[in-house]
Amino acid sequence: PCTIQETPATLMMENSSTKQSLPIDRLESHDAFKLLGVWVQLTGNMKTHLTYLQAKISKLTRQIRACSLNKHEALMAYKQVAFKRIEYSLPMTTYEMSTVDKLQSALLPSFLASCGYHSKFKRSLVYGPAKYGGMQLNNLTMTRGISQLKYLISHIRQGDTLGNSMISVLEQLQLLAGTSKAVL
Repeated sequence: PCTIQETPATLMMENSSTKQSLPIDRLESHDAFKLLGVWVQLTGNMKTHLTYLQAKISKLTRQIRACSLNKHEALMAYKQVAFKRIEYSLPMTTYEMSTVDKLQSALLPSFLASCGYHSKFKRSLVYGPAKYGGMQLNNLTMTRGISQLKYLISHIRQGDTLGNSMISVLEQLQLLAGTSKAVL
């Protein structure tokens, strides 16, 4: 196998209406590139995006520590700003649950502290419903799983190429499982 550096070339794309030519970057399969907010690699490795998310979380925690927010403002900042920034790209990732939990555990303590809670506040109360005395914060792992299922169902219902591919994979999984009932 050759690398792109061993076979130099320039790929150009021409805009049909303006006749303007634009170069297309050539990447190795292990090079990461940003696609709709997610750093991907053709090899399927998600480490670049994980590093990106960790840096984003670190910046968010520094910002929340630097602000003097009351409890309501801190909760609003967590739910509407910080959580949404991290949540956005997760449906397209392939991280294990423990990795997603580590991401949230890096983000949560500074917000709990700014709300007046201890950073080690019981997580069952953090994620629990308000009617039982919980804070009702979303769990990143659960939110990611729900988003991935919505993504799967939407493509299957649309009947597009990706949805059909997903159906094929689920059928193969059912065969491998050796069951007559659908796996999902």
